[in-house]
Amino acid sequence: ENRRLASRVWLLQGSAVKRRDLDRVGYKDAMMASLLPNLYARDTEREDVDNAMRALAMRRHTRFVRIAVLLSKAENRSLLTSVGIPDRDIVVAGEIKAGILGK
Repeated sequence: ENRRLASRVWLLQGSAVKRRDLDRVGYKDAMMASLLPNLYARDTEREDVDNAMRALAMRRHTRFVRIAVLLSKAENRSLLTSVGIPDRDIVVAGEIKAGILGK
């Protein structure tokens, strides 16, 4: 546990597509948000589409908060770029695995 970060990072529960939940967690005051898929889901395509919808709702709520997204499949990268997530903020789970195995 990193004690310096413990007071600055929070895990919050709610729906990223509901404005009420984004307001409740103070999303407009955040520096960054992360969207993580369920990597054990049977339908990884659906997980990526759902995260693209969450990213779109979050982007519409507050444009200046940086959103980092973990994708299940690389071919779904265009879903996120189409909603305004820059390439540098998109990470693909398979690329992480390949990078680890390649080292």
